[in-house]
Amino acid sequence: MSQSVLALPGPSVDAVLARYGEDPLAFMANCADRFGEIVPVRLKGELYCLLTNPDHISEVLKARSLFIKAKGLQMLKGLLGDGLLTSGGDFWQRQRRLIQPIFHQWMLLAQHPQGYAKLIAELNTVLQGQTPTIADLPQLTYTHWVIKEAMRVYPPVTDARIRYLSALSKIDSPKVYEFLNDLLW
Repeated sequence: MSQSVLALPGPSVDAVLARYGEDPLAFMANCADRFGEIVPVRLKGELYCLLTNPDHISEVLKARSLFIKAKGLQMLKGLLGDGLLTSGGDFWQRQRRLIQPIFHQWMLLAQHPQGYAKLIAELNTVLQGQTPTIADLPQLTYTHWVIKEAMRVYPPVTDARIRYLSALSKIDSPKVYEFLNDLLW
């Protein structure tokens, strides 16, 4: 039996205002422990949902056309532009395809534990537990090469590349078939 999000228990507006600003992560962890997998959070006339179940999060990401970005993110479009964080629909899908290869680096590293250990060692040595900044980039040489290799092995699927491959696939030639087969497999 499904239940309306509005009927689910959640924190009071006072609790949100008092505790979220102090430590957002602790506040969200406490809400998940106290209220469950789906926590409605009402603030300034808006309804937000905290999801902690990976299946629910996956559903939101798969059915993204049914979900609207938060007003705060929509307001940031002027500052951040229309990118992965602030966009939706087909444009979001194209942006997601462009950044997809970066997620494949973890798959590559899982297949090469020595490379993973070297990456973690470099990150720990250079960053020493701090958030990376632009100034750290010249010292993160191995990290740079890991990202470059992931981009080489799993290049972004751009609209131009899709159109190019689609056009090639319509040409009836053994050499084109051989080229496409080598490229895709």
